[in-house]
Amino acid sequence: MNAPTDLNPLICDAVADTLFTASCAVKFLARAAEDRTHEGTDSLSSSESAGEAFILNCIAAALDYAQGQHSAEGGEA
Repeated sequence: MNAPTDLNPLICDAVADTLFTASCAVKFLARAAEDRTHEGTDSLSSSESAGEAFILNCIAAALDYAQGQHSAEGGEA
């Protein structure tokens, strides 16, 4: 796997690596939400919600980047 960027650690040089890191982050968020649901823990605090939103924004940016890279390589958008 190629080194991620400094601005968004989910974005890598290769599209496949970017998609892999984004999928790992999505799976982590899904697992954390599932754990909170089954364990009956409290809702997220405002700081935790902000952190979750940040991770989701990083995922969205990584997927947008990967789509742009895929199109630049001759793939369909």
